[in-house]
Amino acid sequence: MAAYRLANMRRSTSALALLILCSSLPAFCVELVWVRILSGDCDAVVWRPGVAWPSRPDSFPFEPSAVLSFATVAPGDSLPEARLEAKARLWERSLAESGRFSRATVLVTEAADDPDSRGLIVEAEAGAVPVFDGGAAYASMALPLAGGRRATVAMEGGANRASLAYRDEVFRDRPVVLEGRIIYENDLIETGTFVNNRLSAGLGFGPRLGPLGDVLFRVRGKLPLDNGAGVLLALDAELELTGLSFFGIEGLDGSLESLGSVYPGSTALRLEAESGLRLKLGAWAFACDAGLGLSSGALDSGELFRLDAGNLMLRGPEGWDRRTTGIRFARLDVRVAVLDCRLASWLSATLGPFAFAEAAKADDYQGQLEGIGGGLTMSFGSPVGVTVDLGYSLDASGEGALVFSASSKKSL
Repeated sequence: MAAYRLANMRRSTSALALLILCSSLPAFCVELVWVRILSGDCDAVVWRPGVAWPSRPDSFPFEPSAVLSFATVAPGDSLPEARLEAKARLWERSLAESGRFSRATVLVTEAADDPDSRGLIVEAEAGAVPVFDGGAAYASMALPLAGGRRATVAMEGGANRASLAYRDEVFRDRPVVLEGRIIYENDLIETGTFVNNRLSAGLGFGPRLGPLGDVLFRVRGKLPLDNGAGVLLALDAELELTGLSFFGIEGLDGSLESLGSVYPGSTALRLEAESGLRLKLGAWAFACDAGLGLSSGALDSGELFRLDAGNLMLRGPEGWDRRTTGIRFARLDVRVAVLDCRLASWLSATLGPFAFAEAAKADDYQGQLEGIGGGLTMSFGSPVGVTVDLGYSLDASGEGALVFSASSKKSL
């Protein structure tokens, strides 16, 4: 019996030693030797080690940098194959969620005559349909691949606001963001008359943090066109992160955006933060958004918090002013895809209910603003790619409002 136990102990010790030895060995790595970009019938664009992003051939529909700037890996990198596959999936998801391509796939393949080398094939089709969003009192439209670049031209119009903006996220084929915008605003919705007319402009510049985010430093100015708010000059610092994965759960991702402003000649410092989580489980889609706005003192009379919880709660009761020193909100959306319809041989639609609940609290308002709403949502598939929401909402006082929006950004 003793000999049997001794033999078992020796086998266990040997197995443990082998396990420790194996875990201490480096994982088998492969080298990425090229990235090939394909689009339609155009000749392939190839990115090789040690060179900058390739230039755009005459017949190619977009700049190679518009795809390669989303890259999570580069030619010449050596890493475990499982890690390369994971980076390829992240790259593919970043392209698909950018709104700039109607189709995007990233495939790992073996390089010829070398079992330790790999290549990446990136197939992408430029999105031909502008992104738009609209509701009862506003509409916006953006072209997210302007000039074949990772750039966006956006326009917005509504009852009390109109704007034009340009943003290039790979300025001069470098990891640099450049943006500019001009905005006209008035207080038509708040007062019913065209008062407090003002014109704003801003210029931003900063580094890009890979495919998931960027840091932007911005100078903004606001000029009154009548006897409304005074002249405003502000300096901003903004951190924006998108497509973050949490806990390794497929389909669970989020975003974080923050903004700090300081006003020359004033002690007021403003901080805003917005975050969102998205989760899709089969036919169920969940979204949770939260925001926080704080100010160290009185803001300029023409400066408002940008935080928005679904265009319902932060509108607030009559006389409530968003020029508060502190505000917090949270919102939860639930959507369920119930029915799939084939409207034509080239068009499908998904129909289902949606519901939301939200709450906001402002320091200069007694009590908490609350509301619930719901209705039906219909998402039209490619090539239309539009989601329409129609429903009704109620706030805590029982006041109701129609919920209507049409967007090419949302989906069930």
